[in-house]
Amino acid sequence: MFRWVVLVALATSAAALAGPEAKLLKKAGQQFDEAMKGLKGATAACRVIEPAFGVAKKNVAALQKVQRADVAVARNELAELAWTAGSRDCPEGVVAKILGTSDLLEAARVSWDSKRAVGDGSFAPLAVNVNGVFEGEPAVFVSTGEFKLSPCPGNTFYFAARFKSAKGEWTEWVTTPAWSCSTQPLVWANAFTHTLRGSKLLEEDLANGRFFVRMSAFDGTGRELAFRDAAFVFAPAPVKVAAPPRECGVKKDDPGCNTERNGHLPMDAMTFNGFMTAMKNGASDLSRHDLIERMVPSEGLTALQFGKVLDQFSNDSTKFKAAQLAAPFVVDLPRATGFSSKFEVDYFAGEFTRLCTSGR
Repeated sequence: MFRWVVLVALATSAAALAGPEAKLLKKAGQQFDEAMKGLKGATAACRVIEPAFGVAKKNVAALQKVQRADVAVARNELAELAWTAGSRDCPEGVVAKILGTSDLLEAARVSWDSKRAVGDGSFAPLAVNVNGVFEGEPAVFVSTGEFKLSPCPGNTFYFAARFKSAKGEWTEWVTTPAWSCSTQPLVWANAFTHTLRGSKLLEEDLANGRFFVRMSAFDGTGRELAFRDAAFVFAPAPVKVAAPPRECGVKKDDPGCNTERNGHLPMDAMTFNGFMTAMKNGASDLSRHDLIERMVPSEGLTALQFGKVLDQFSNDSTKFKAAQLAAPFVVDLPRATGFSSKFEVDYFAGEFTRLCTSGR
């Protein structure tokens, strides 16, 4: 059960404070009310946690003051509620408003501490980019923005991040090297960006892409100095893997290999190699003509394949007959014009040239 007394004390303490803190606490209460309203259209599984919201609401009028030390406790309890809401498939807007309430409480705490020269650290609200790419794969980038530390502890501090699927467990902390404070107070713009690889997110995903992430700062003893939470949805577009280049069995960069004629692409490498084996095993040129008539019209040839077919005939007459049978199905026929050199008799060479340039 969440310890809502602490949270509601914060939300109702505006009357005990003055200035920006009162306004921020009031906005936090309003944000929390909006989160409650979001439960109305939620699923039954989500509405199971509605009593917890109700307890907080009833305590609003009863509590009059807040102690600054309880802010972190209250924000952690809000985070627990957000995680529970996510695990029960509550609307994303409900989860966002719960975490938004936590951000407003943190803003009030920072404002309060700045007037008293006390405090630990503070992050700006997290910026989450779900459309990143890291080392060639989809990724999520989570950035803290500005980090402030005042007073700066005498020992070192470091940043850490972890994430969880809305229905899973937290991953191990990923930590940075430790740093020492160089100034008092320490103000560090764009302090820390953590990369969540898409492959790791998909591995941990138990909630259709819904995740939580926490970024924290710790001192050298492991005491948490500041934290921020965020929720995000990771649904990367499928990575399009380029198909291997089409090959037609004569040379890798056959220019006609991806060209259509009569609605057909030419034979691919496997088909052409099988066709050529059959051609070489043919009992006679007549049987090879028959094979061309049976296979080529439904498959097609490139000019380079066409040249290899012509090489299977030993005399100009049967070779030219083969050319007449195959030419209407060569996808890039004009490129075959140079194969007129395969004919010994000038007449056949000339007729072959006309055949290739006529487009028949």
